[in-house]
Amino acid sequence: QSIGVLVSTIDLKMNHFSKFLDRAKSELGVDLSTLTLKVVGSVSFIQTLKIEIEKLSFSDIKYVERFGGFEVIYHPSEGVLRVSKSIELEDENKIVKVLIVDDSKTIRNLLTKMLD
Repeated sequence: QSIGVLVSTIDLKMNHFSKFLDRAKSELGVDLSTLTLKVVGSVSFIQTLKIEIEKLSFSDIKYVERFGGFEVIYHPSEGVLRVSKSIELEDENKIVKVLIVDDSKTIRNLLTKMLD
């Protein structure tokens, strides 16, 4: 059995993380000492969460530091959480050049207007 949760800094301040863990323990019927916890986020977020985690007794705790954007993929059937490498967020004002090639002038013009 496995569960996943997305926790924000606001959730920590409002004690939602502790409430979630209590609910998970009762619904799964297991002790935290048998569970593995994977924490993904910025250094400051991980440091904040470590304070809460140190009060608990997980069997294993993994910390994954990521900056900027990243993807998290949870495979519940396998109980595996995969985390992508940090994704650099693109500048919205960056000009992207596109070459449109089509044998129809109408389609070329239509695509040019759509992308402008």
